[in-house]
Amino acid sequence: MIVELSVEGVALIESMQVRFCPGFNVITGETGAGKSILIRSLHFLMGGKASPEMVRKGAKAAKVIGVFEIAKTHPASIALAALGNAVEGGVTLRREMTLSGRNQAWINDQPVSVGRLREIGILLVDIFGQHENQKLLHESHHPAYLDALLEKPVLAKKVSALAQEIDQGVSTIRLAAETYLRELDQADFLRFRCDELQKFNPSLEDFNRMNDLCDQTHALDKRREQYSKILSAWDSEENLPAALKKVALELGKLGDRYELKASVLLDSVEVLTELHFELSKEASDLSVDEDVLKASEKRLSDYHELFRKNRVRGIESLVEHWEALSLRLKTLDSLVDQVDSTIKSLEGLASDYSVTAAELSDLRKKTSDKIEKQVNGELKQLSMPGASLCVEWLKPSEKDWTLNLDGFPVGLVRRWESLRVQLIGVNPVGLERARFLLRSNPGESPLPLATIASGGELSRIMLAFKKVLAADANTCVLVFDEIDSGISGRVADVVGRKIAQLAQDFQVICISHLPQVAVYARSHYLAEKQGVGDRTKAQIRAIVAKEREEEIARLLSGAELTDTSLKNAAQLLKQAKSSLKLKSLPV
Repeated sequence: MIVELSVEGVALIESMQVRFCPGFNVITGETGAGKSILIRSLHFLMGGKASPEMVRKGAKAAKVIGVFEIAKTHPASIALAALGNAVEGGVTLRREMTLSGRNQAWINDQPVSVGRLREIGILLVDIFGQHENQKLLHESHHPAYLDALLEKPVLAKKVSALAQEIDQGVSTIRLAAETYLRELDQADFLRFRCDELQKFNPSLEDFNRMNDLCDQTHALDKRREQYSKILSAWDSEENLPAALKKVALELGKLGDRYELKASVLLDSVEVLTELHFELSKEASDLSVDEDVLKASEKRLSDYHELFRKNRVRGIESLVEHWEALSLRLKTLDSLVDQVDSTIKSLEGLASDYSVTAAELSDLRKKTSDKIEKQVNGELKQLSMPGASLCVEWLKPSEKDWTLNLDGFPVGLVRRWESLRVQLIGVNPVGLERARFLLRSNPGESPLPLATIASGGELSRIMLAFKKVLAADANTCVLVFDEIDSGISGRVADVVGRKIAQLAQDFQVICISHLPQVAVYARSHYLAEKQGVGDRTKAQIRAIVAKEREEEIARLLSGAELTDTSLKNAAQLLKQAKSSLKLKSLPV
């Protein structure tokens, strides 16, 4: 149960603490007094959507705290223990939102995400508002109400999950097929270019090596040419060293005056002879392998031809282009493998879906009579004795699973076509879709709820569903926001007793405008507005004894209290206590 709810800075509420009691808690008050703000605060605390507009003018943030008492065996306790947040008899949820929209949440003072807060909040509180009645008018919501009453509601979730997985698998095949078909037209050209590059095997290292080899060979050839010119010029003279030696000997005969110069000339002859020998030897060593040079020049020429063909500017771009072509071809080949493996997976999923959906279908049809009996029993007690709810089974819409697998292997296409036939009946709701029809009176044909159900009848039908659903519910708190809308008098009295019966197993918080409902509550709270200066504040407080009688009297007769309305209020409270035999029911 929720022990205390603290609200600060939410709409009209400046600061408020409400302590709730076990059993049936009713909240009454004039329209606009703050009852709906309390429900909004609970929604906010349970992780519901919110916006900064909910923050009270002048406040920095909206803050809501809820203190709950729960057993260790409750699903919320088990979920919290699994998260390392053990519960010792209680749990405190807290959430804040600033004017900037920043959200913060805590469970037992440990920071958590709003999503985590929502997961726990769903297990603690079930809020049922007036808008739920309108859901009954939309047949798309009917299967969920029905499946919630099944002995194995998990089957419906499993069928939906399998259908979603199948849909994702088919989407994967469709995307792969579209990509494959786009690339298929260029596949031959891509393969030709890729094979050409594969055969040539270009690389940055090879390209640089060819360049270096050609550069070095050309430099060597140029040097050899220089040697050749020098030796050719030398060899054009007739025995130059011998002639110089002869000149030196003749100079020596002229006397001491030319002796030194003759000696230098003889030394030069020796140097020239050695130089000629060295140049001749080096020239002979400067040999060029013409075949290697031609091969290198040819490969470089082929590189530049590949640059042109593939529209790239250099070796690095060529290698990247080759890798890209290879990847595109690999992708093209892998798409076939991907489609093949996805079809295999879908074949298994289709088989699982068929078995699970058939099991769900059998369970739905076996329990539909039971559900009709239980709900109609509740409707009878809710003063709709001639009415009955019927479950009608409809075939869900079929999805078009057609795919274009042109160009894929024939065997693979045949497997897909066989699988496609199996997938025709796959739908997230299962093999059938339920909708509720209402027979207003015996002997009449059942018709859709939207056609014949009044607002009061919708309220009672929803309460009947809630009563049946609550039998196996794990929640702690049931919150009813004006579920008694559209009813009055004797029917309101029956609704009040029904809610009080629910409150024997759950804590119930009910917002109501009807005295016939309010009198069955164990605890009564009054929502009221107060003007403070130029501001308005909403407050909710517990009322007992005489003050409670006066509030019931106001609900009966309006703002003006009379002796008659007070007597009627006291009588209603006494009758409620006697009807339910609740000793602790205040009167």
